[in-house]
Amino acid sequence: MPVQGYSTGRDATLVITTPKGIIDVKILEFNSKQETKEGTIEPINGDVEHPLYFMGHSGSFKTQRNGPQVDDYFAQIEDDYFNGRAILPAYIQETIQEPDGSVSQWRFDKVTLQLADAGKYKADTPTEQTINFKAARKRRTA
Repeated sequence: MPVQGYSTGRDATLVITTPKGIIDVKILEFNSKQETKEGTIEPINGDVEHPLYFMGHSGSFKTQRNGPQVDDYFAQIEDDYFNGRAILPAYIQETIQEPDGSVSQWRFDKVTLQLADAGKYKADTPTEQTINFKAARKRRTA
């Protein structure tokens, strides 16, 4: 729900799809950024250039633990790794309700997921988990 023409966190929804199925979690926050590497070209005429090389995207999301699905997924891919099975990439679908009423959709392709924080357990306190990701590309799908 945009507020006074600006996007808020309520405007975005994410679907994390892995080869093993959708990771169905309550997402509390999400961030992403474009990864680049800057080059330097120093021609003899003195006009230095700085091309950017696009290296994909990275980010993280914090979830509210509402069952074992995150732990199950990471335990399974760890087991796959140690048993010599292929670990296939995931993808993330991001949908944003724009302030003008339109809808934008983006897809992060060839996503690798990393369990950055499995959660802290404390009496009467919700357990949050953090998942980092890296993606090869971010493409607009709608």
